[in-house]
Amino acid sequence: MIEKCTRILANANSIVDYQVVGNKDAKNVILLLHGFGENSEIIREKFEDLVNDDYMWVIPNGTFPI
Repeated sequence: MIEKCTRILANANSIVDYQVVGNKDAKNVILLLHGFGENSEIIREKFEDLVNDDYMWVIPNGTFPI
């Protein structure tokens, strides 16, 4: 598991790792999805200059097992 991820068990009996960055109390949420071959750490680094206190960003990895 990537160090900064949180893991939950989705209702579909799949494990989901995700990161939450930005303002966790913000009224607006951005769900940042990425493509195959990337993960939440890689995509967070690409967008970290846009993170501010106006939004909470949720960045999930793909579920597994697929």
